[in-house]
Amino acid sequence: PLLILNFEMELIMGSSASASDEEDPLRSGTDKGVRESSSSCCRLFSLSRCYDNDDRDRCCCLNLFGRKQKKVTAFAWSFLVFLVVSLTGVTIALLFHQGAVNDLQDEALQLSIDTGEYFSEQLDRAILPLFSLSTFATELEILKNLPEQIGPPGEPGSLPSVHSGASSNGITTHRNVTGVCDQPAVMDRFVHIASTIKKTAQMEGILVNLQLAPQAVVCLLHPINNTEDFTPGTFLDSTGAWGLDLLMDPMMKNIAQEALSAPSELSVAGPLKLRQCPTCDPFFIARMPIFYEDYNITIEGTPYPRWGFATALINWSELVRRSD
Repeated sequence: PLLILNFEMELIMGSSASASDEEDPLRSGTDKGVRESSSSCCRLFSLSRCYDNDDRDRCCCLNLFGRKQKKVTAFAWSFLVFLVVSLTGVTIALLFHQGAVNDLQDEALQLSIDTGEYFSEQLDRAILPLFSLSTFATELEILKNLPEQIGPPGEPGSLPSVHSGASSNGITTHRNVTGVCDQPAVMDRFVHIASTIKKTAQMEGILVNLQLAPQAVVCLLHPINNTEDFTPGTFLDSTGAWGLDLLMDPMMKNIAQEALSAPSELSVAGPLKLRQCPTCDPFFIARMPIFYEDYNITIEGTPYPRWGFATALINWSELVRRSD
């Protein structure tokens, strides 16, 4: 309504001005100049044009364009400020998020490094006793000749294979080591050495069994029945492993052959379930071939100068539990 009213007023005043101009050409020219000047000012500054005619106020311009321009400009500035603030907020949020992600990645990396170092250190401590065992096996007269007393499987004078540990397909896996590996002097000496090594290692609950296997036949074990490293009701009974021929047992044959023929001094297999404790969690088997020029172990026609094995059983679940 205001637009229509002002528009009608402008028409009326315009008509009056035209009539006055016709009556007074001189004044008409003067007013016309004023209106043109005021109109130019209006267009330049977007202001209403007002001029006097015989002391009468006549406002002739609604300046619609100027008002719209002011509104558009205000809206544009508001939107621009909102956009800048929003982008700044998003940028800050992304920076904080990326910083948090980087911190988590750094923590995960450090945790993995620390965990890896822990397991490496613990495995080294558990494996170290094997070096001591291998030295005793080849230096002590009471242990050094055990491979000769056991002998290669199937050869005259060697300890015979027995069926007490036969697998389901009829393949014998044990040797009758009675009279050789159960000699009191041999057993007492080994138990003394192995118990001292185990105690010195300070790996209670982790290093759960030490073994010597001359001619790759499990001959000496400590402890035979381990209850001290497990919770009540759980134990590691190694009686069934006594006399096990590692090169004849289907579960151990490939691992034993690789360990004997490999140029490295040590192999670790697992984690594996063991017959000695079917209800126990898996174990690692650290096995070291004992190099010795006086005896050979033949694998698929190839002789290897080996006394046999020194073996350690490592309780994997306990090692993991302590890493927490």
